[in-house]
Amino acid sequence: MNTSSAETAEVSEPTRDASVANRLRTRLITNDTGWRRPLLLAATLVLGARLMLSVWAALVLGYLPTTDLQHQYAHTGVPLQTSGLAAPWQREDALWYEKIATQGYSPTDGTSAFPPLLPALMRLVSVITLGNSALAGILVGSLAAIVALALIYRLTTLDSTPSAAFLSVVYLGLFPTAFFLYSGYTESLFLALAMGAFWLARQGKWPLVALLAGMAGAAKVQGGLLFLPLAFEYIAWSGWSLAALRRHAVEFTAVVVASPLATATFFAYVTYVVGDRLPWNARVNLMWTQRATNWPGETLLVSLQKIINEQMLTINAFDLIVFLSFATLAVGAFRLRVSYGLQAATVLLPSLLRVSAQFPLMSMSRYVLAAFPCFIVLSVWADKRPRPVRLLILVLWVSLLLVWSSQFVRGYWVG
Repeated sequence: MNTSSAETAEVSEPTRDASVANRLRTRLITNDTGWRRPLLLAATLVLGARLMLSVWAALVLGYLPTTDLQHQYAHTGVPLQTSGLAAPWQREDALWYEKIATQGYSPTDGTSAFPPLLPALMRLVSVITLGNSALAGILVGSLAAIVALALIYRLTTLDSTPSAAFLSVVYLGLFPTAFFLYSGYTESLFLALAMGAFWLARQGKWPLVALLAGMAGAAKVQGGLLFLPLAFEYIAWSGWSLAALRRHAVEFTAVVVASPLATATFFAYVTYVVGDRLPWNARVNLMWTQRATNWPGETLLVSLQKIINEQMLTINAFDLIVFLSFATLAVGAFRLRVSYGLQAATVLLPSLLRVSAQFPLMSMSRYVLAAFPCFIVLSVWADKRPRPVRLLILVLWVSLLLVWSSQFVRGYWVG
């Protein structure tokens, strides 16, 4: 393989990477032309999924019974749209982000449970959508999803084949709860920032890693835990050299503190500026009744008991199946790359520290969208299996996507 003298000089300098060959491989695949296929694939999938879900939502709302949506969401103080692209997706958290984007935070209405980056972007984009903040949320989510899906393609190619990378885009973009990625929720925004941080970390661009990690901490409270896998990634890049860490102590510290500092700043803002003195966890438990903090084993036990009592496939059964499946994939993520396993763990484990009587593993099937290493592991595994296996996963994904999206637009709890 021929490389330019500049590239050869760059990778032959003293480096903090344990593997010069890996550094060279990363360098050679980060050229601009390498983004054309993943961006085109991601944009095509997002636009196609957005169109499919919009048509499906119109059919569901036109022919299936719904809850009393106006009454159900009256407590948010956000009027529901009765027509248009955004109308079917004005549900649950999307309404709270819309309220923050249009009215700001208040110490008494529950808005302080939601981090600020998404509503801030919605407010900016609402200029384009002529003041329609709900539509702005969909636009922000969809654009972020394109970036996230392109990034998972590129990240997968670092450790596997282009065919596995293709599967990673499809499996993430059409996951049964992937409609959250294309709505006014934080999942796609957080994914774009977190995967962007990992992509830059694989290239050693640590100031930018710290910037994106900080933004991730402002997009999602759980983003404050992103410092764990990124710190490990930095240490690995340094070749496990204590001397190297000392020489670059400021850079390493920036990577470690960026995401928790952003989250802590949000907490301080709602406490001292907004005036909501309740701790964030207490505010969340108050927002969703019958929800309490507990030890992880109790959450799983309550979930199993709930499923046995229901005796049918509900979102509770699906949440438990998803958790167990992704816990298994997280083990595979540790084997692929330790920092990947840590990232998956920071997504899965916090949800086990709270339990709700009605939905014990509340939102688990949505939260796992942020565990991108699990999708990489699944895609690498599926890439080595016969084509019918890969197609079976896709058919199952799309079928459940239609099921849970229909429940969501009708006003039933999904995530």
